[in-house]
Amino acid sequence: MVDAAIAAKFPQETDEQRITRLVQEGVDAATARMVQSGQLAPGRKGIVMTAEQAAAANSGADVISEKTKMPASWGDKPLHEMSHEDLIARTAPVLANHVFGERAAKIA
Repeated sequence: MVDAAIAAKFPQETDEQRITRLVQEGVDAATARMVQSGQLAPGRKGIVMTAEQAAAANSGADVISEKTKMPASWGDKPLHEMSHEDLIARTAPVLANHVFGERAAKIA
């Protein structure tokens, strides 16, 4: 009777469950060691760049013009003086890059 109560309270894991648990513990321990030693950067799940990736992606950013406070490649014309076509040509890539990030180049 005592054995049945103990078995009910503490169910035994199957061999497959035990192997899965041991493998997962090993992977978690190895990942923690690699992160601690600097071999692996701790990342976040989802579509998020690490700080280093974001800095590398923005390293080629356009220089800002002091006169217009906009990218120098856009010219010296203020936004309100640009034609609709010029405005779309200059802002669409920037907006797409902002919204889609690295995927913008794949979409365009």
